[in-house]
Amino acid sequence: MCLFSKNWVLRDAALQKIENQMGNDEFRNNPREVFRAICKIVSKFLKDKVANVFHSCLQLLKSSVTKYSAELSHKDILATLSELIPVLVEKSGESNMRMAAAAAETLAWLASSEAVGLGALTGPLLRPLNNAAQWRPLLARLQLLTHLLPTFGIAHARPAPTDTPAFPLDSLMAFVNQAFTSSNGEVRNAAVKLTLEIYKKVGKAVEKFLPKSLKPAIKDILNAGFEQVAKGEDPNAEMESPMGGVIPPPAKNAPIPSAITATPPATIPAAEETLDQEEEEGPADVCQFCALQDARLAQGENMDLHFYHDCPMLGSCTDCGQIIEIASVNEHLLHECEQMALYAECPRCMEAIKQADLEDHRQANSCVVAKPPNMYNRCPLCHMDIPPHQEGWREHLLKGRGCPANTRSLVRE
Repeated sequence: MCLFSKNWVLRDAALQKIENQMGNDEFRNNPREVFRAICKIVSKFLKDKVANVFHSCLQLLKSSVTKYSAELSHKDILATLSELIPVLVEKSGESNMRMAAAAAETLAWLASSEAVGLGALTGPLLRPLNNAAQWRPLLARLQLLTHLLPTFGIAHARPAPTDTPAFPLDSLMAFVNQAFTSSNGEVRNAAVKLTLEIYKKVGKAVEKFLPKSLKPAIKDILNAGFEQVAKGEDPNAEMESPMGGVIPPPAKNAPIPSAITATPPATIPAAEETLDQEEEEGPADVCQFCALQDARLAQGENMDLHFYHDCPMLGSCTDCGQIIEIASVNEHLLHECEQMALYAECPRCMEAIKQADLEDHRQANSCVVAKPPNMYNRCPLCHMDIPPHQEGWREHLLKGRGCPANTRSLVRE
């Protein structure tokens, strides 16, 4: 059956065919069982690593919910989706930006859908993460909650009971508080932004939920934001702070991740694994990092050689030799590299500096203060501020001659 083909094009076509045939007679008998069967298929293909297949899977989910919500009870819909929603929440923290964005958009769609609603998402979204090192899933949830909050509000803030779903304040703040101790600056920024959105809804009621151990610098940023809200201003419009928008890292004795488990594959797969994963990762002649398409990449070990020597999105760690994404150089040196004990994070520029050079680096006071990661990325090669998010990295490293300090830069007209 094409649905289980090793060829992703056939799997994608099979999912689209199911969606197109949902109006046929064979799909009209016993809608409960048909919906369950479709959701089982969706559950399987939510794990597919090919973005095209993943997108078709999500489209099938939306179409089936829309169709069968008119034929099934709300209880049946929720019971069938109960195992899918936690998987979608997990996928929203996927290292593949396209897939993560699609998962988050689908969760927002389900929350707004009368057939599902926010109540089905509250538990999975606010459930504490078991692994504190997984910063991408935590960041994804914070961003989705910030997006949903203005629409659904907080139950605590309502003047009278209502049937309309809303976020429970205590559970929401319990989830946010764990993000304040994250070693990742983007997560801490997202936690501050969400807290300020919560403050807009409930005012001073949010303050009693803030942890007593909250870093003074973060507390100062929040207090400044609270004052702006009281004046009718939006502190999240600029996300700047008295410290230049930089939320400091947790205390030195706070746990740090032993590996960046949620980042895209940084190591180069063995040649035999490359062929086995060909169907999962997309076309064999397209680099998954820089999107270069060349028929020669599908031949022998050419893709591996491209990773090792040519791809402008990748580089070799000067300490351990591992091939890593340039976007994750600082994370790698601080938390993943075999020589990470040699490095420390500069509290001013937030870059990884060798311990032996850190004091001279700080006294020179010449590095550029780091800006909020939702506004800028900092290139570890040229140390320039570049546009935010994955798109910013691609523009900086791939457009024109690329980063001036990147020895791998390709000339792309």
